[in-house]
Amino acid sequence: MKKFKTVDEYFAALPKDVRDILQGLRTTIRQAAPQAEETISYSMPAFKWKGILVWYAAHTGHVGFYPKSAAIVAFKDELAGYKTSKGAIQFPIEKRIPTNLVKKIVKFRIQENEQRTAGEAGMTRISNAGTESQSMKTRNPKVDAYVSRAKTWQQEVKKLRSIVLDCQLTEELKWGVPCYTSEKNNVVLIHVFKEYCALLFFKGALLKDAKGILVQQTKNVQAARQMRFTNLREIAEMEAVVKAYLHEAIAVENAGLKVKFKKTTEFAVPEEFQKQLDEKPALKTAFDALTPGRQRAYILHFAAAKQSKTRESRVEKCLPQILKGKGLND
Repeated sequence: MKKFKTVDEYFAALPKDVRDILQGLRTTIRQAAPQAEETISYSMPAFKWKGILVWYAAHTGHVGFYPKSAAIVAFKDELAGYKTSKGAIQFPIEKRIPTNLVKKIVKFRIQENEQRTAGEAGMTRISNAGTESQSMKTRNPKVDAYVSRAKTWQQEVKKLRSIVLDCQLTEELKWGVPCYTSEKNNVVLIHVFKEYCALLFFKGALLKDAKGILVQQTKNVQAARQMRFTNLREIAEMEAVVKAYLHEAIAVENAGLKVKFKKTTEFAVPEEFQKQLDEKPALKTAFDALTPGRQRAYILHFAAAKQSKTRESRVEKCLPQILKGKGLND
């Protein structure tokens, strides 16, 4: 995705017919929010007033309009004729954009941002004791048990947990580790390894990473990114940065932004598995019959092993499962 520095630069890159349509949407938003400022956010034009109000962008066959999820719910009846997903609306290129509806949605977002800002201002006046009390209310007993049983990185996990809970995310235990959601959608989790503990941002690939600190675990990891820590002091010193990344990750999720995943055919098949496919027609037939997601899971599982012997072992263990038409985790 090309990154643009200004809205005008974004518009200049569009074909004239699409540019004219987008300019109409831009004007409509401006009329509904004359106080808002234009900006580029996540490589898309956006308007901000006490935070981002809406994003919009040109796509093949449609214009994307991104007013966050609450607006989609609030205007679901009026949006019945349009394709929507969490935080996103698609306006077909060949149809007229419903300007009155757009204006109502933008005004709804203005009210939403003003209410949120007022709430945040009130929160800053709460005492430290009050903040701790509020944070305790959001703690999940299952995560309490996880932390109490931790044999390594316990203090670091406690600190990371406190920072994440300050960002008003919902705490759950998923895959055996603390996981934090916004409107039931995964945003970040805490996990530990021998050399480090980390926050794993589910859509980290979409974050700006202003500090250049996010880590792609392997070349095949497409969406998630880690923020790694090796001691408690490091976490404490980076608390403000961590919260900034968390708020950005929440905004990405609430805007309904999605990572564009590579197709299964774009992944290199490990030679140890390719050899089996070439030698065993029944295996190739069974593998080709799997869904793209199941194929991708096997390929990534095999490729994750660093040594050829380990890859061969993984392939051998999975052959019966593939021949039965089952996925890696079925």
